[in-house]
Amino acid sequence: MPLNSFTITTTTSKIQLSDQRQGKVVFTVTNSTDKTVVGRANVAVDNPVAENWVSVAGAIEREFTPNATEQVAVQIAAPKDAPLGTYGVSLQMIGVENPDEDFTQGPSVTFEVEPLPKPEPKKFPWWIVAVVVGVLLLAVIAFFVVRALRAPEDFSLFDAAPSARWSSGAGDLPFGGSQGDNRGFVVYVRRTVFENNRTYTALETHPQWVDNGFIRGVYRVPRIQKGQHLLAQIGFIKRLGMPRPNYFIVTIRVNNVTVFREPELYDGRLRSIDIDLSNFSGKSVTIELDVNAKGSSGQDWLGWINPRIASIE
Repeated sequence: MPLNSFTITTTTSKIQLSDQRQGKVVFTVTNSTDKTVVGRANVAVDNPVAENWVSVAGAIEREFTPNATEQVAVQIAAPKDAPLGTYGVSLQMIGVENPDEDFTQGPSVTFEVEPLPKPEPKKFPWWIVAVVVGVLLLAVIAFFVVRALRAPEDFSLFDAAPSARWSSGAGDLPFGGSQGDNRGFVVYVRRTVFENNRTYTALETHPQWVDNGFIRGVYRVPRIQKGQHLLAQIGFIKRLGMPRPNYFIVTIRVNNVTVFREPELYDGRLRSIDIDLSNFSGKSVTIELDVNAKGSSGQDWLGWINPRIASIE
C-alpha cells in the first residue's frame, strides 16, 4: 500500500497571475517520519495543456531530516497563446528510496489565465488597403493549392491520450491519475530521463501493481489514409536504475488484429516502432496499446515517445 512520508500544505487555494501571465505558489513540505528521507518534487496539473507552464524552483531532490520542513516554490509562466480558463496545480513528493509506494499528493491551487491587456489602437494607413487585399487574395489561393497537394493529416496518439479509454485488471483508469495508484496509471511526463540517459517528453504507462499486471489504452481513429504508418519510440523511464529482473510484453492491435508484439527489456536503448497501416487504408479503426508485465510489475515505467499515425514519404 502507498506510504506517506511527507505532508504538504499551502496558505492559499488560488493565486493571481501578473499581466505577463506569471506567478508563484509556495508549498510547505514536512518529513512526517522519524528518519531522514530524500524526496523528489514533481508538479502536477489538472489539464495537460498546462504541463509545460509549471516547474519547481530550485532543487527537485532534497534531503529531509526527521520532522524537517522546507518551502518548495512552484513557478507558473503561461504563454501568450495559452487558452483562457481556470487551471489547477499541485505539488507531489516522492520518496526516492521507495518511489513505487512512498507518494504524497499536495493540495490543488488554482490560477486563471485571463485575456492579455489590449494595446492602444493604432491608426491604420488606409493607402495600403489595396496592397493588403491583394496579399490576402494570393494567400487564399496558396492555401487551397497547398491543401489540395498536402500529405494526409497525422493523428497524434500522444495528444489524443486523454480521450482514449484506459483500463487495467482493476477496471477503468483515469487519464492523468496519481503515479502512486496501485491500479496502474497513465500520465504525461516532461523532460524525463530514459534508460538511454537522454531526456524526452512522453506518455508514461504503468501496469497494475500485481504480478502479470497490465494496462491498456483504446483509441478510435476516424480514418487511416494511404501511406500512413504507426510510429513511436518506447523505452523504460530511468528513475532509480534498472527495474527488477523481469520484462513486459508490448502489444499493438488495429481492429483486433495484432500488428506488433515484442518483449521490452531494460537494455539502455530505445525501441523504434514502424507499422505499415496499408491494410487499413480508408477505414476508421480502433487501436489498442497493451503493456503486460511478466512477473512483478514493480518499476515497469514504460514511456511512449511521440506515438502517432503519420505518412511516410
